[in-house]
Amino acid sequence: MHAQTIKRLQPDCRSCTAHGNTPHRRCRTTAAAGSGPLIGLQRLPDSQQSTTVVERRAADVAVIGGGLAAVLSAYTLARAGRKVLLLSDYGLAAARPQGSALQPLKLTDTDPLLVHLAAESSAYWRGLELLSSSQLLSPQASCDVVLQPDRDHAGAEGFSKLQDACAAAGVTTGPLSCSEAMAQFRQLRLPHSSACLLQPDGAVLHAGDAASAARTLAEKAGVVSRPGLILRGWRDRGSCFQLRASSRLAPELLSLFEAEALLLAPEHWAGPCLGLFGLAVEGLQSREVLHCQVDGGMWQQQAQLPLWQYWGEATPADQPVQPIGMAGLPLVTGQTGGWVLQQLPAWGLPVADPFTWQPASQQWRSSNDDDQEQQAAAAASSSASWVEVQVRQLHQTCSQLVHDVGPLQGATLRSSIRSVTQDGRPIIGQHPGFEPGRVVVAAAASGAQQYGPGSCSSSFQMSPMLAKLAGDVVRSAGGDAALLQGLELQREGLGAAAVDVRDPWEGLQELQAAQAVAKEEAERAADEASDNRQDLAFREPVA
Repeated sequence: MHAQTIKRLQPDCRSCTAHGNTPHRRCRTTAAAGSGPLIGLQRLPDSQQSTTVVERRAADVAVIGGGLAAVLSAYTLARAGRKVLLLSDYGLAAARPQGSALQPLKLTDTDPLLVHLAAESSAYWRGLELLSSSQLLSPQASCDVVLQPDRDHAGAEGFSKLQDACAAAGVTTGPLSCSEAMAQFRQLRLPHSSACLLQPDGAVLHAGDAASAARTLAEKAGVVSRPGLILRGWRDRGSCFQLRASSRLAPELLSLFEAEALLLAPEHWAGPCLGLFGLAVEGLQSREVLHCQVDGGMWQQQAQLPLWQYWGEATPADQPVQPIGMAGLPLVTGQTGGWVLQQLPAWGLPVADPFTWQPASQQWRSSNDDDQEQQAAAAASSSASWVEVQVRQLHQTCSQLVHDVGPLQGATLRSSIRSVTQDGRPIIGQHPGFEPGRVVVAAAASGAQQYGPGSCSSSFQMSPMLAKLAGDVVRSAGGDAALLQGLELQREGLGAAAVDVRDPWEGLQELQAAQAVAKEEAERAADEASDNRQDLAFREPVA
């Protein structure tokens, strides 16, 4: 009877039904669950589970993505007369990075194309602000700073390109000496060897208000939004794409959608998300960067500090490692009244496996924050983590450039994820595995895959222009051909290629839950080893 019961629950496992063996842990778990594997707090449906279709809907375009670029793309297409479905969740079983409530709108960059994108996006932001009748951005000048610009180092090389790139894109800038910069921004304290570049048209974006306003405008324009549904499968029917989706807590209640075209605009983990639709992009990476700010700090519009970016300084010959470039917003603490900075490095560590990544969030409680010698020793120690080294180096640099920077003790460290490409540019283009116009890709980028000082372009600030260009590609409306060519998916260095996806209608969950699949394979291998041992024990003659 025992063997018959196990056979009914797990018909593919012969070992559990042979010789009256105790069922494997994997078999017991599957038999108890009865409705697919558990991933986090959601249960993924399997092909044997009874499902009920609760919604059927057709659209011209299905936009898949939960970020601002996806919402604004849906809004742009709806304004152009398309019937648009917005599906937010790709269903990856990976931790969801938390974005910052404040985002810089900074126009300077070493790449004229990115300067142009930022300037055009700035105009769109102001238009969105008028349409939503709410304050989405606060004006704040930006200032790029480099030390020892006449020396040969990476920061000086990057800084020297800023003014030419801005001039090529028609963005106004003005060089400042260190004394002029300190006269305009009184909290700065710069060495005499420093040089500055002022750009007066920057701003601070209020990310939450902007996202809420964009979603409201999209729904008013007729976009059908389903933020609570997770993608469960897709298939190509030739004339259209079919999508199925359901909620986390009720995966058996399905919504079925049909769309003539897809716009893939992932917010986080762009590589794995695009992989669900058979697209591999070698030159698109996810990197972890660190934010550091004092608890109780809040941003205030102040003339005493700008939006800033530090490009580094020359290093001694015996220290080949380049200083870390960084950028940030001025913050003021509510507790002490001292100035602190939200710190954002211009580079980060590659994330090899998004399914095992966990965001760092911890209180800095070091008792040696004021001991410079111990700070230097900790940073030089081979046992110091990359987080500790980064935080101490960033905080020390900020303390040298700005008056009254708050102490490191009590600061909160948070990590976030940035998408980076070889050249730092976002991606817009046609999926090479489908006919032109059927599947369009729009992936943001916040930096280049290089170590050392570099531009810290915020992908959030580029969202309006990215959405407009993606909408032009979907509608085959032409648009700025030169600009689109510079962002093309098939450009050199990205290595974009179509790959096969096995049964994306029923088997998509295997890609969405890669960690669970790997764990299941490990358990299966362990079970097979156990089978071999039990078979040997059964066959061994009894004395």
